[in-house]
Amino acid sequence: DTGIRLNDPVFVFGAARSGTSLLSRMMNSHPNIAVPFESHIYKLLYRWQRFYGDLEIEFNRAQLVADILNTTFLSHWVPRPDKDRVMATIERNDFGGVFEGIIRGWAETNGADTTLWGEKSPSHAYFWPEITAAFPRARILHIVRDGRDVAMSLKRARFGAKNYYKLGEYWVKYLETVQDASSAVPRQQFLEVRYEDLVEGTVAKLDEICRFLGVSYQRNMLEYHRNEKPYSTDKR
Repeated sequence: DTGIRLNDPVFVFGAARSGTSLLSRMMNSHPNIAVPFESHIYKLLYRWQRFYGDLEIEFNRAQLVADILNTTFLSHWVPRPDKDRVMATIERNDFGGVFEGIIRGWAETNGADTTLWGEKSPSHAYFWPEITAAFPRARILHIVRDGRDVAMSLKRARFGAKNYYKLGEYWVKYLETVQDASSAVPRQQFLEVRYEDLVEGTVAKLDEICRFLGVSYQRNMLEYHRNEKPYSTDKR
């Protein structure tokens, strides 16, 4: 059964400086969608989960949750996730369940009437096999921007390589990784969006995205710039 349900998550993939924050802020402005600031949870802790022991044991889950909430990325979330709410939100006692509990717990704390939760961390594209195994019904929304613009933006950023050859190499590797993901997941669970199309034809592209997610387009999505709280980047 590959039918899409509203409570299935969506993962926003895209190379750094490709418009992932812009798209996520637009989505988070929808009254029924919650997408927090990037978490990088899989990148930071997935490989270390064995050191927490059996996650069926509440104490071990609580330790993992506490360590995730203390990461630099989670410190930028507004409002900060509440540990007790996260623990109460976890429905399955594995790494994916903890990950879901953190984001859904944040959405509830944020007061969102959420029927769909999402997550965007550029680094998570490299963990697509682990993510799709944990969330087989998840949708992947990939935003891709002209590689020359990505390279110029990254060259000015405070992170990443600073020569165009390495920046172009990064962009190509990222696209190859996402192409692997798009070949593996069911076609109706993957949508690619060009950054340029999102900027030049915003309403039409957001309507397409909403139909992909199974929700109706809302004009609130155009008011994303009025609420900077959930995101600490891209002030303009």
